Amino acid sequence: MTGILAIDTASDDIALAYQDTNDEIRSLVRPSDRDHSRLLLALIDELVDARVQDISRICVVKGPGSYSGLRVGIATAIGLARALGVPVAGVETHTCIAHAAGITGPWVAIHPAGRREYALRACEGAAVTGPLHAGTVDAFQGLTFAGETAGPLGGTEVSSRQRVLAALALAPTAANLDDAIYLRAPNVTRPRASTAHPHASTATSS
Repeated sequence: MTGILAIDTASDDIALAYQDTNDEIRSLVRPSDRDHSRLLLALIDELVDARVQDISRICVVKGPGSYSGLRVGIATAIGLARALGVPVAGVETHTCIAHAAGITGPWVAIHPAGRREYALRACEGAAVTGPLHAGTVDAFQGLTFAGETAGPLGGTEVSSRQRVLAALALAPTAANLDDAIYLRAPNVTRPRASTAHPHASTATSS
């Protein structure tokens, strides 16, 4: 019997799932208020009832999704795995959607990417079959959509709780964590040049 922890920070919510050493499964979803780093470790401790030493495998959703959320989730998974001496696996957001959606035939898994765009991948049943596409849903009209915010598009809503439970189910056979999947880097605003001192140098972000 092993304890398996799944972490999903691909959305604004923090979603966690845990299968304890008695094979009982519980999950937790909390709003992050865009501050995943402040909340994540405390929520993990709450979910596992302060028995982190029972965790023998960690699985983290590696994207695409919220840039800052993914960075925190992945860094936390790696740090905790190293501290406990356990393996850490990674699963893609769309793979979790495909596992959770329960749709047969061809359809499209979507995840919000901001700016009224989505991260989209074609699926067949529970299998992800197409490459990652970033943009609007226009190129996939006529197909069923599933994922977070798919409801308003007439599709099947897949919540962050459903995704993290899918990650937990996939954890035993998931590959070791490799690179995260980001659609784009975070927005960086470069400071404007000062007009008060024409000869002063202007700082830029790195």
